[in-house]
Amino acid sequence: PPANNRCTKTSTEDKNKMPSQFSSHAWKSIDDANVSLQSLTEHLGFSMFAVAMQKYYPCGKIIQAAMSSYPIEWLQCYVKKNYILIDPVIKQTLLSSLPFKWADLDYRSRRAQALIKDARALGITNGITVPMYTQDGEKFLYSLAGGDSINLAGERLDQIYSTVYLALCGSSNALRHLFLSRNEVPPVVSLTKAQCEVLQMLMQGNTAKQVARTLGIHIRAVEDRIARACERLKANSRTQALVRALSTGQISLLSPQSQKMSTQDWYVHVPKKTETERSS
Repeated sequence: PPANNRCTKTSTEDKNKMPSQFSSHAWKSIDDANVSLQSLTEHLGFSMFAVAMQKYYPCGKIIQAAMSSYPIEWLQCYVKKNYILIDPVIKQTLLSSLPFKWADLDYRSRRAQALIKDARALGITNGITVPMYTQDGEKFLYSLAGGDSINLAGERLDQIYSTVYLALCGSSNALRHLFLSRNEVPPVVSLTKAQCEVLQMLMQGNTAKQVARTLGIHIRAVEDRIARACERLKANSRTQALVRALSTGQISLLSPQSQKMSTQDWYVHVPKKTETERSS
């Protein structure tokens, strides 16, 4: 990638390095983008991805949008334990605009060690992150993750960085359109404040009994809010309801404590394939 990591036009030869099934021109929805990016991820030897965008507005508002093929269990764990505040990957993207391997980061703190342990338990043991800045002022982050068998040595790593960078350059306009159009349009099905509150607490790993105790209400009231949220979202399980609430930005990966520390808005998309997971 160029030294300044800014998007530039790509040559025909560079485009030929991309897998044939990767085409952002055909994306009509977030799900189309997810299928295409997952295909690229597997083409490069990884099993899961996360792509995020930050856009700053003159008024000071920041839109942060993301989609991911990480397991829903990892997203729940990440929220419950507030890992976003200590994640070495997040910290590195704030310090440098260059691509990096996760293995090169500092995980010596006790909290970082706990993050590694939890991630390994769900098959997230190795990965890279490639930042990119556009001429319009957006920042994109593309992370690829998988197991220990991934080859990240020498020329192979350079090839992966180059391919990911080209993918971001070629798809940044499409991603921007999908992310911003979703964020500016209210969800088709809106949950009540009470329903969102309960789902957010479930997302943090709380049980219905713990939610009832925390809110000072009867467990039947909690279960009723969950049932009504499932009905509104046309979800067959709590897990499916959480996925759909995440995908419409009605609950967040940030815990309430983290949200109080940040004025930024997060919208997270979780692919449809996770919606059929077992009921929690």
